[in-house]
Amino acid sequence: MKAFHASTCVYADMPGELTGFLKHLVAVLTLVRVASAVHILLVRLMGQREPAEY
Repeated sequence: MKAFHASTCVYADMPGELTGFLKHLVAVLTLVRVASAVHILLVRLMGQREPAEY
């Protein structure tokens, strides 16, 4: 999470709208990466079987 906080601090000097957009983009990308990592973990834990439902 340190990298996430550092990346948001870098954009602090930019105009408000652009900063908000970049923060939103970073948050979405982070969520996507976490979700895919969790999905891979679930598939491995269940013995290579795809989970029926999320």
